[in-house]
Amino acid sequence: MAITSSGELSMSDIISEFSNTPPVSLSEYRGVDPWLPVPYAGEISFSDFYGADNNTARVNSHVGKLGSVSTAASGRFGFSKYKGSGHAYEGGETGNHSASFGSISRNIYFSTGKRVEAFYSAIYGRPKAWIYLTTRNSVNTGFTKLSVRFNNRIQAYGNPLAADSTDSLDVDYETELVRTEADFFGLVPNSYYNGSASYYWAWDCTAYNDFNGVQYALERASESQSTGSVSVKLFT
Repeated sequence: MAITSSGELSMSDIISEFSNTPPVSLSEYRGVDPWLPVPYAGEISFSDFYGADNNTARVNSHVGKLGSVSTAASGRFGFSKYKGSGHAYEGGETGNHSASFGSISRNIYFSTGKRVEAFYSAIYGRPKAWIYLTTRNSVNTGFTKLSVRFNNRIQAYGNPLAADSTDSLDVDYETELVRTEADFFGLVPNSYYNGSASYYWAWDCTAYNDFNGVQYALERASESQSTGSVSVKLFT
C-alpha cells in the first residue's frame, strides 16, 4: 500500500512501506521510489515521500539476445529473469532465448502474488516492435495497468536536463500499458521453470504511438548506449 499523498508523515510510515529496519537517516531512502521519484540526490524531506510506493522499480535495461547478421535490427531490450521472456518472432534471434538479461531495482508483484518476470521491447527489423510484460501465471489477471515513466536523454526521470544537452527540455514522459488493452496474452515458448511457465502481455508499438517512446528509452538505457532511464509502477 502506498504512503498517503497528504497529511502528516512520520519515519514509521516510510519504514513500514520500504523496510522493516529503521535507517540511520532519511537520506538512506534516496531514490527508493524511482517512479515518483523520491530524489536521487541533494536535499530530501518527508514531503518527498507523499504517494511513494514499494510496487515501483527502475528497469536496469540491458540488451537481450540480438539477431543474426541478416536481422541486425532485431533483439530484446529491458530486463528478464531466467526463462522469463521470448521474442515476438522466433526467427528474429539466433541461439539461446532463455537467458536472463538486465535487472530491476526491486521485485514488484501482481495481485496474484506472482512477481514481474520481464519487461522489455522486442524488435524484429524496423519498424516491427512490441512491448512485453510477463509473469508466471496462466490467467489474464493480476493488474489494471503498468505506468511507465521514462527519459530518453538522461539517466533519471525527474532530474534536471543536462546543461549541455541539445535536446528539447521536454524529456520526461509517461505512458500507461493497460491490461485490457493489450494486443495479446499468451504462453512464452520454452519458458517452463521451477514448476511453471511464463505468460506474456504484448502491446504493439509498430505504428507511431506512446509505446514507441518506451521502446526507445529501453534501447537508450541498454548497456550498449548507457543513457536514458525507465521506471515502472504496477497498479493492482
